[in-house]
Amino acid sequence: MSKFVRSLTLLSALAVMAAGTGTMAQDKKADAKKPADAKKPADAKKPEEKAAGSIEVYKNDKGRWRYKILNAEGKTIAMPLPQLNWETKADAEKAITELKTILSTVKPTEVKE
Repeated sequence: MSKFVRSLTLLSALAVMAAGTGTMAQDKKADAKKPADAKKPADAKKPEEKAAGSIEVYKNDKGRWRYKILNAEGKTIAMPLPQLNWETKADAEKAITELKTILSTVKPTEVKE
């Protein structure tokens, strides 16, 4: 069961990462053609640009910590299964960090049933 939960969480997070990484690669290619002095600082955003999404950490009705991943429009696109929750906020944030690490280092694989 835990293998299934980890796989589901991983796939959800992969979807989030895949949705947000497509434009970054294109931006790097475009920046490579510009002179060095024409590049903007990484934290400078145009007013019309929207964030790729966010991760919210919150307490559930039982006082346990959970998180959910939101897209740019604020809709939930991924979250752990209901039985996954943490006693402290730090533990939930540690789970998010672990998930980010996994997603940044692995590639999706197709599972044949």
